[in-house]
Amino acid sequence: MSTTKEIQKLYSVTVTVTAVILATSERSAESAFRSAQSEILSDYSGDVWTDCEVKNAADLPPGWDEECLPYGTKVQHTIGQWLDLAPPEVVRDTKTIDMFAGVAP
Repeated sequence: MSTTKEIQKLYSVTVTVTAVILATSERSAESAFRSAQSEILSDYSGDVWTDCEVKNAADLPPGWDEECLPYGTKVQHTIGQWLDLAPPEVVRDTKTIDMFAGVAP
């Protein structure tokens, strides 16, 4: 058992799903998709990718805000509460980093 505690971070993750739906119109196809969404997602084996780490509210995807609850946790904290708990970002001085690099022969 590990005694180190990893810091939880928020990430925006995207998945694009395409399904073939038998329906009488576009509207009924959308409705049928919503009805079968769980089944469609359980059959899905396509690409899932992480868009970015969510470090502030500006990083949130459309339709999400600081009052929303993120997936992946049993703790009922809002995104805003998780952002408040995040440790401050370490700012690295990239202008002087070269002076610590080894000299090539």
